[in-house]
Amino acid sequence: MKTDPMRILGWGFPILCMAAAIFVIFSQGAAFKAASAAHIQASQDVQDAAREKKEADSHGQEKRYAAVPEAPDEEPQFISYLRQRATFNGVSLDKWSSQTTDYGKDKGSSSTDAKTTALLKGIRKISSYITFSGPYQGLRLLMGELEDSNRLLTLSNVLWTRNKLGDNVLAMSVGRYVVSKNTDSDKATP
Repeated sequence: MKTDPMRILGWGFPILCMAAAIFVIFSQGAAFKAASAAHIQASQDVQDAAREKKEADSHGQEKRYAAVPEAPDEEPQFISYLRQRATFNGVSLDKWSSQTTDYGKDKGSSSTDAKTTALLKGIRKISSYITFSGPYQGLRLLMGELEDSNRLLTLSNVLWTRNKLGDNVLAMSVGRYVVSKNTDSDKATP
């Protein structure tokens, strides 16, 4: 019997392809099982997080105020922070002034809700009226940094104008909060 190379190739090539396919299927089976288990775990984690969020939303949320502990150098530190950020963004800090409001002491700042008044007792709001000047883009970046701060800052009375030199001027009130030393520090989150 004469061996025909084409006949051998005709039978051998498909067998070789089948063997390679079976090898790939078995070798990738473990990776597929691991990916499937990871997908199932991720789905379970998402369901757990959704359930926990739903439970937290149903309980309501206790009001907390992001305030830092009172320190004698809090005002200079805050102004230094503002100057540093302004300089970094190519803006100058032109003017600033401050006034404080002690919650629970001032009649004008008391709330009608007793629970809210109790939470605010011992918190001091420091309002600073600040004026910056410089390029528009720098003022926008500075404003964004203030908004993204991890400390609670309230920005109000924002006024954008141009001065005689053509510079943009940003004037605004920035409110920040400190906790008096004689109150519990657990009522406010730093």
